[in-house]
Amino acid sequence: MPFPFYLFYRITTVLFTYLTHANIAVPLWLDRPLSLIFVTPNMHKFHHHFERPWTDTNFGNIFSIWDRIFGTMVYDDPRKVDYGLDVLDAEADEDLAYQFRIPFNPGIKTDS
Repeated sequence: MPFPFYLFYRITTVLFTYLTHANIAVPLWLDRPLSLIFVTPNMHKFHHHFERPWTDTNFGNIFSIWDRIFGTMVYDDPRKVDYGLDVLDAEADEDLAYQFRIPFNPGIKTDS
């Protein structure tokens, strides 16, 4: 692949990552049609929902076509999203020591 193509892809990927993870409220009348082609902030929010099956959706970064092809596309009212992980202790969500121990705790399973 020519370097300019790679550079264009990397810059686009970073921009879309920042856009989809930005805490912005895009009006549904604009977000809905854009999500037919691109991954939008409202669409991607469901990927960060606290419970499955919503957590296992909307993996795309630039184009939403991939989630549509592989059956991982979900679109609903973004106000329904409750962030977090359903396998963690919600009472310790601000405990930094607890969070650093999560990857090493065999009792916490984040896979299916």
